[in-house]
This record gives sequence, C-alpha cells and structure tokens, in this order.
Amino acid sequence: MRKIGSLLAAGLLTASFAFASGCNKGGIDCDKLVNHLMDIGMKEVPEDGRDEAKKMFEGMKPELVKQCKAGKTQDGKAITQAMYDCAMKASTVADMQKCDTSGK
Repeated sequence: MRKIGSLLAAGLLTASFAFASGCNKGGIDCDKLVNHLMDIGMKEVPEDGRDEAKKMFEGMKPELVKQCKAGKTQDGKAITQAMYDCAMKASTVADMQKCDTSGK
C-alpha cells in the first residue's frame, strides 16, 4: 500500500508543480499558494503514505516557491490573479488543476 501512496504523492507533486510554478504578481502570495496546494495534496494521499508524501512535499517546497516567484507556469503561461484566486478556493487537486487552464 505504501507504493500506492508514493505514486499518488508523486502525482500530486507534479500537479502542484505545474500550477504553482508562476506566481509573482501583486496580490499573489507564493508561500501561501504552495502551502495551500500541499494541504490539498496531503488530503488525497492515503494515510499509510502520508509521512513519505509530507517529506516529498517539504523537499519540493523551496523549488515550488522559487518557480512561483519566477512568474510563469511550468508550461510557460503567465499566472493570472484569476488563476491564483481559483487555486486558493480549490478544495481538491482536481479543482486546482482546472484553475491552471480556466481560472474559474
């Protein structure tokens, strides 16, 4: 079961990294966003994989914040206030992933 938790954690990290890698405009708090994305991700990790997932998330946090402050998403899109607001309202990884493209 631990392997499933690790795979899910890796998938959540990828989803978080894709979105969080671009927030540097006024009104966009990169630390707050990355923490929120990690909180969402942790909710979806099976209990037996949470310790490992937490270590993975914490290890990636500095890079996620750095990417966020760089100003663009991993696929080169400029982050918008709408995308940020959407992500901060998201309560699931699926909700958050929708924000990357629609901002709604």
